[in-house]
Amino acid sequence: MGAIEVRDLALAYGETRAVDGVSFEVAEGEFFGILGPNGAGKTTTLEMIEGLREPDAGEITVLGERPWPRNGALLPRIGVQLQASSFFERLTAREQISTFAALYGVGADHAEEWLERVGMVEKADTRVENLSGGQMQRLSIACALVHDPDVVFLDEPTAALDPQARRNLWDVLGSLNDSGRTVVLTTHHMDEAEVLCDRVAIMDRGRILELDSPGALVRGLDAATRITVSPELVSALDVAAIGGVDSSALYPPKKFFGAARNIEDGGSLTIFATALVETGSMMDTVIFEEFKGTGNAELKLDRKISDKRIFPAIDVNPSSTRKEELLLAPDELAINVKLRQVLSGLDSQQAINLLLDRLRKTRTNIEFQMQVSKSTPGNGDD
Repeated sequence: MGAIEVRDLALAYGETRAVDGVSFEVAEGEFFGILGPNGAGKTTTLEMIEGLREPDAGEITVLGERPWPRNGALLPRIGVQLQASSFFERLTAREQISTFAALYGVGADHAEEWLERVGMVEKADTRVENLSGGQMQRLSIACALVHDPDVVFLDEPTAALDPQARRNLWDVLGSLNDSGRTVVLTTHHMDEAEVLCDRVAIMDRGRILELDSPGALVRGLDAATRITVSPELVSALDVAAIGGVDSSALYPPKKFFGAARNIEDGGSLTIFATALVETGSMMDTVIFEEFKGTGNAELKLDRKISDKRIFPAIDVNPSSTRKEELLLAPDELAINVKLRQVLSGLDSQQAINLLLDRLRKTRTNIEFQMQVSKSTPGNGDD
């Protein structure tokens, strides 16, 4: 018997089938991932397995027990890190995890060990409201594991983190099943599933589309593997000498993205903006750096903003238009400078919220600029 067995699981919200006939098994000691876009049914599936939600149909066993109705014998054997974590107010990180430990009858020394394991010792006496997003996720994971559960559920633990914080958290997550613990992770990042998981179920619209090891899933795509190497490290001639390597792989996109290239039947193509969606992929960043010099504007989109359902999900401060002085009159340029000075002091979400709020309250660009000019102090204003 596996650690988790799910058979024909289903749940509907009105006409929407959030989970539609899902079946899978998770072996003891396995790091199992459920990968899919927002709205795929990942969290709903996890909540039913955890015993937080009653299914419409299907069977679930966790460690040989049925999680629904709420099973008091099962609860001490599982750990749950929810997608949105809540902590007790006005407590430090050490006080938070000690409280969780006490609820399970675990000593303070063991709570301290988990603070050290997730790299939170230096922040142990910091109140949770003063922790960064990555630090709060580390603390949340420690609280879910402080009683040493046999099975732990992690619901998109890196969803709201920047790429560096995501990778730092991977080090913590990768060690969770070292001692034979079973881990179930939901994510919408393929690179995360590939690094952490033994097997991955790809889920969309309430159904599992594929289930296999990450390597097998990637090989099943029958797609070329693309590797980008800095030209300072290896020359084009050396690359061409490697069997199976296409040294001209970047030529077509370079040609396409070049400004004012000739196209069929006359005319030309001019790149006026280059957009980067912050995915955490180094490949995306390399390609962006390669092409952004061909455009007159750079637009950076931030997944953290889109996850908050704020659209357009533009990271305002690193987005810009080149040679603004050639496009704008001096008075318009001065207003833009004042606005950017205000936005530069805000984080990305606050900046786009402020900008959208101002835009909604005006009907034209001129009206918007006049409002900014009146309400935004300049460097020389009193």
